[in-house]
Amino acid sequence: RFCLLCNYVSRIIEPLTSWCTKFRFKPLNESFILERLNYICKEENVLITEEIIKVLVKESGGDMRRAITALQSCANLKGKDIHITLENVYEVLTVVPEKWIRFV
Repeated sequence: RFCLLCNYVSRIIEPLTSWCTKFRFKPLNESFILERLNYICKEENVLITEEIIKVLVKESGGDMRRAITALQSCANLKGKDIHITLENVYEVLTVVPEKWIRFV
């Protein structure tokens, strides 16, 4: 027995999916992701503000894996004992900051 984890079942070939049971999960609650990221930051001594963690949570869209991966990437980008900035988060998530978006 084995388990496949993916974001899009449609990207797995049909012969393989025909032998599998598919489970679909709803996005996680933002408060749960926020709590977990705070715990990780504390345990790993990651220097980040609460406001920036909230941006990570919002941009993850309920995907804990994406939120943790983004946090890890930001921490690796900055190194030890350096604060993670909002620009770092946007760079890692490839999100255009709202200040750069103009409504025409």
